[in-house]
Order: sequence, then structure tokens, then C-alpha cells
Amino acid sequence: MSGLLTPAERDRARTLSTLLTGVVAAGSVAAVGAVSAVAAEQTRRDREAREARAHERTAAVLEAATHARYGALLADAATHPQVVLVPRPTRTVVDPGVVVRASAPGSAAPGPASASAGAGRSSGSFGSTGSARSSSAAGPSASSAAPPAPAPVVVAPVVPSTGS
Repeated sequence: MSGLLTPAERDRARTLSTLLTGVVAAGSVAAVGAVSAVAAEQTRRDREAREARAHERTAAVLEAATHARYGALLADAATHPQVVLVPRPTRTVVDPGVVVRASAPGSAAPGPASASAGAGRSSGSFGSTGSARSSSAAGPSASSAAPPAPAPVVVAPVVPSTGS
């Protein structure tokens, strides 16, 4: 009977069988990986399309809500103005001493102003017109300044009623 294999043929058959098994295993792993990649790509595309549709719907709803809210704010602003004009008392002060001291040469120096130095320099700047006052004719001392300005009036903001 010639059915028995020689040791060389047996080793060759075992090697071919091992090689064929390895190739089939590698091919099946590659095929599973390729199919998984295709499925993952399709899932990603589906998810992106679903998210894009949801984003478009959300954007449309937000835009409609924004336009409605803006219209309501415009209507409320028309009926309840936030800017209130309050007439304030005004006063114009014309004092030659102030004008002379402010326009005296060299009087614009940083730091606190010296009233006597400015008045001393400016006493002769008008010549014989007599409109400049000397420091002795100024009346009250230069250290007593004008009274402070009144505090500003604070108007409380108008808050629209919510109806409740």
C-alpha cells in the first residue's frame, strides 16, 4: 500500500497546513477589521446627519424665540421709556478774579494752585482798565473756595411690570 507518507512529505504537509491556517486567520481578521471600519464610518455619517438636522431645528426655534423676545422688548421700550430727562438748574458764574487767575502766565502748574501768586502776577496785566483785582481787594481769602456743587440726583430705573 502506498498510502503512507514519508517523513519529508509529512513535514511538508504540516507546514502547508500551518501556512494555510495562518493566511486564513489573517484574512479573516483583516476582513472583520474592514467591515468594522465601514460600519463605523456609516454610523459616524448617520450621527453627523442626525446632529445637523437637530442643530438646524434648534437654530430655527432659537431664532424664532429671539425675534419674538426682541419684538416684545421693542414694544415694552416704546411704552416704558428708560431714559428720563430731568431739567437741572444751571448757573453761569462770571468772576473777573477767576478769569484773571486762570489766565495768568505761569499759573498752570501741577499741584495745588497758589491764589496769591497768581493774583500778584496778574494784577498789572490789564493796565488801567481796573478789571483785575489785587489780592487785598479780593474780599474773602483765596483759601475759602466756592461752595461744593450739589450732589447729582439719582433716578431709580424703571422696571417694567411682569403682570403678577
